[in-house]
Amino acid sequence: MAEGLEGLAREVQGRAREVQGLAVVDRVNSASATNIPRLPTVLSTERLPRPASLTGRATTLPPPAYRPPTTGMTATMNVLVLTSEPISAEQLRAALPDDAEPEQAEVMIVAPAFADSALRFWMSDADDAIARAEKVREESVRRLDEAGVPASGDTGESDPLKAIEDALGTFQADRILLFTHRGEDQRYREDIDEREVKERFGLPVDRAPLTGRAGS
Repeated sequence: MAEGLEGLAREVQGRAREVQGLAVVDRVNSASATNIPRLPTVLSTERLPRPASLTGRATTLPPPAYRPPTTGMTATMNVLVLTSEPISAEQLRAALPDDAEPEQAEVMIVAPAFADSALRFWMSDADDAIARAEKVREESVRRLDEAGVPASGDTGESDPLKAIEDALGTFQADRILLFTHRGEDQRYREDIDEREVKERFGLPVDRAPLTGRAGS
C-alpha cells in the first residue's frame, strides 16, 4: 500500500515538472516573438503585371507625350544664296518664305564669276569677272553681318550649277536662293533654270530679281 502511494506521488511530481517546463518554453517563445521584427506586407501577386514571357503578351506602354508640330523657322536654316550683285538683309527677307527671318538663318553667299557677255567669256577675259565676283561676295557678307545675319561667302565658277555644286561640298544647305538679273541686264550664263537646280540638288529653290547692273 505504501509503495503504491509513493509511486503515485512520484508520477504526480513528474507531471508537475513537465507542466512547469512547458510553461517556461511558452514564456520564452512569447518573449522572442515580441522581439522579431515584422516583415512588410507583400502585395498580392495578382495585382502585379506578369512578364511578357509568362503571359505571352507584350507589355503595353503608355503613348508618348503629345508635342504640337512646330511651324516657321524655329531652328537655324542653312541657306545657300547665289547672286551676281551684292544683296542686303531686306532682300534676303523678301526672298525667304513668309514665316522665315534672316537672323535665324546661316547664309552662304556664292558669287559666280559671270562674264558680261559670251564674247568676253570665249575670249577668256575672266579677270574682270573674278574681281567683280569677289566684290559681290565681300559686300554681301558685310551687309548681312551688319544686319545680324550670320554669313560667309565664296566666289564660284562661271557655270552657276558648278558653283552651287562646289559650295554644297562644304555647306549643307536646306534651301537655295537665286538672285539674278532679268532680260537685257543678264550676264552670260545668268539665265539659270530654277527647276533644273531643284531636280539636280533635291533642295527647295526660290528666285528673286535683281535690278540694274553694278560695276559693269
